[in-house]
Amino acid sequence: SNPSLLVDPTSAGLRLFNPPTFGNPHKQPTIVAGMGRFDLPTITGGKMARDKAKDTGIPAVDLAVVQEALILARSEHPNDVLVLKLEGEFVSRNPVGLVLPPNTCLIIEGRILAELGAPLEPAWEREAEHSQLILLPKTGYVSISGGRLDAARQAFFPINAKTGSVAVIDSVSMASGARDGINTKTRSKAPLFIYGCNVYANGGRGIWAHVCTRVHSIANVCNANNMDGIDLDAGCIDGTALFNTCSANRRHGIFIEEGIQNNIAFGNALNGNIQAGIHVWNEEVKKNTGPNVISANECNGNRRGTSVGGRAADKTANANFFFNNICRKNRLDGILAGNSSGNDNYFSQIVVGQNYEKEISTTDGAAATFF
Repeated sequence: SNPSLLVDPTSAGLRLFNPPTFGNPHKQPTIVAGMGRFDLPTITGGKMARDKAKDTGIPAVDLAVVQEALILARSEHPNDVLVLKLEGEFVSRNPVGLVLPPNTCLIIEGRILAELGAPLEPAWEREAEHSQLILLPKTGYVSISGGRLDAARQAFFPINAKTGSVAVIDSVSMASGARDGINTKTRSKAPLFIYGCNVYANGGRGIWAHVCTRVHSIANVCNANNMDGIDLDAGCIDGTALFNTCSANRRHGIFIEEGIQNNIAFGNALNGNIQAGIHVWNEEVKKNTGPNVISANECNGNRRGTSVGGRAADKTANANFFFNNICRKNRLDGILAGNSSGNDNYFSQIVVGQNYEKEISTTDGAAATFF
């Protein structure tokens, strides 16, 4: 968002990560403070046929070719940030996908497609080994920008970000994961920025911030996922969902759940989701979901605009702050203000109207405050 911002990479104590991206493929020598830069030659993939009947296309290139080039470049340039651009069509036939080395910037102008030879939408198993198109490194810095990652309902995730590198995912389309668009479970304290991406048609959540720290989802479009557009789930610490559009998801636009606190959902457009635009809930964790801030969101045409509640006396959703939200034309309620295990939630400067059942639905045990 600040392409002209310049800083002194020699400043004491500075942590700098300025990756070249699809929209800003800069040539500045410093990407990470204290490291050099090495640009690999562009790797050209296949080309889709303009006339399939005449078979004029060029076959997609195996992603293993890209893996070999990165391994060689890392061995020859151990102290540099690697920059690699892919152009055209690539195919992943390995469930592990492309394993990015630490300190790598990947720019994609084209598509990576999963062809694992596996059954579509494999059944969920608790300890099943993950499959993905791209796996982020455990350490260092990494960025992925541009392109379409199509998991073809075979690989679990287009991107697996469970590892500990500081990461920027910028302007990437992440589609058709057998599970989620991007996986973050067990990430360490290094921040993950998911910015300007199109996350759609995944078998679970679009973006799942789960057992992780500092996952920031900013200005993404998360549509038609089989569960939530964005899910801030158990163990999510200091997460944000800012200025996203989440529509036509099978469950909620944004789900804030399972005993998390100090998370922020701000400035999102949440329209036409099967359940709530934003739902704050606790089903299983013996803690309180809250306090969290849900502010300046538009929730139109969902089953409910915003809703909050808890399952039991030891699984609550109390003391969340709903401020300046707009909830219109929802199929049931504009606002569900809580239940006996979701109480003392605060609603301020809300706009509700034209909802088909109730503008504001309350229960005796909710003890919600409106001001």
